[in-house]
Amino acid sequence: MALPLDPAWIALIGTVIATVGLKVTEHWLNRNKNQSDDAKQIRDELRTQVSTQKEEIERLETEVEAWRTKYYDLRDSFMKQNTELTLALDKLKATAKSLDEHPPV
Repeated sequence: MALPLDPAWIALIGTVIATVGLKVTEHWLNRNKNQSDDAKQIRDELRTQVSTQKEEIERLETEVEAWRTKYYDLRDSFMKQNTELTLALDKLKATAKSLDEHPPV
């Protein structure tokens, strides 16, 4: 025995089903939008991080170049002094040898 449904009940059930369907669709669409917003935020954070790291790398490269310049300047200075001292030592040895061979009177 089937009960005839009143058109008001049919309209109410249709409205409830339509509202639930609309909310489900809205939730699904917002979830995709939120995922898109999250992905955009992550990309922006990564861009900022990459930019910061590039600046740090440039700063470190500048610092390395300064240290490299100091190193080569010190090395050149050491080699110059080493050469001068070696020449002075050779001159002293030659003087000492000549004094051994011909002592002063």
